[in-house]
Amino acid sequence: MASYVSPELISAMGFEDTLVPERLIATFSGFTVFEVRGITITDELSRSVTGIAAGVNYRIGVSASVNSACRAIADDDFVDAEIEWMKEHQAQGPFALVQIGPTEAYEAEVTHIRRGADGSITTYDAFASSREEIRRLEHRALPRIAAALACAFNEQDRYVRLKKVARTTVGELQDGTTLHDVRLEFRGELSTSYAIGQEALQAKLETTTSLAQSLNDRVAKFLALGQSEEDQMKRFLYFFLALEIETHATFGRLDHGQELAALLHESAATPPTRSLLGTQLSGLKSLHDRFVWCSACSWTHLTTDDVALFKQLKQARDAIAHGNVSDPPAAMLSTLAYSPCEPYGKRVKWCSLSH
Repeated sequence: MASYVSPELISAMGFEDTLVPERLIATFSGFTVFEVRGITITDELSRSVTGIAAGVNYRIGVSASVNSACRAIADDDFVDAEIEWMKEHQAQGPFALVQIGPTEAYEAEVTHIRRGADGSITTYDAFASSREEIRRLEHRALPRIAAALACAFNEQDRYVRLKKVARTTVGELQDGTTLHDVRLEFRGELSTSYAIGQEALQAKLETTTSLAQSLNDRVAKFLALGQSEEDQMKRFLYFFLALEIETHATFGRLDHGQELAALLHESAATPPTRSLLGTQLSGLKSLHDRFVWCSACSWTHLTTDDVALFKQLKQARDAIAHGNVSDPPAAMLSTLAYSPCEPYGKRVKWCSLSH
């Protein structure tokens, strides 16, 4: 959502209002700091390398000091007070600093400039397009680079973990002057609630005790992990795992011949027929097919729309598993995030599934 920043606030941030717009041309680079956990580097050791990943140019500097790593690839310090910065980010190094870029040159006419004591220039939201380009390049290249770093440093029985610590974007003018383009961003979280009366509250608590006793242990584990997880990809996968486990468990409990007999006309429900078709049904392997059969036999409160939605969820999970997408589908995540306890509107009534 776009936000309006008043001239008074711009002035309070230390920006000068130029009478004549100043034309600036700059290239930009993104810098991401990883703490490399599992190795030790002596203070004086600092190394760098350049490369191309997914068609994106990058440089990596590795050192016990984030400033030393930055000097190795950008000839400048990353922060002014490194000790305080390390305390703030709860990191002690060594560090791998990854530079993505630089981009092609961007041009802007700016009316608000702040000049730093170190000679750098700061503008306010004058190069939004450059930030978007850096984000796209990082999205393409950083996963490859981080994975390659971890693989390169891992050894037999020696596991190395990369923890992302910080990220920033920095520009450089044609004369070498450092340029920072900043903007204020406001984020919020909106939640809704509904009123609940005494009788409904009691009913919910009684449902809780019933579910706590009957839920599959593994299903409950993944539901709990999904509820508490902040990362959207992990939330989606945890919730889908819970649904997948419950589907297989329910399918395994069914007497397929008996369930089929109940769905067929009596004339077709002879013991030999039930035995034959029950054997065929028990051999179903596809998760989707098993879900359809469970919805017909055990989860009768599900609708055809719910079954269709499950197919979409599975397709999304498969796309993630095969590497075709790297983000969970936002609309489907809100569906899976619904705690599976009882029917609710048009959402899938996932786990009255366990009843």
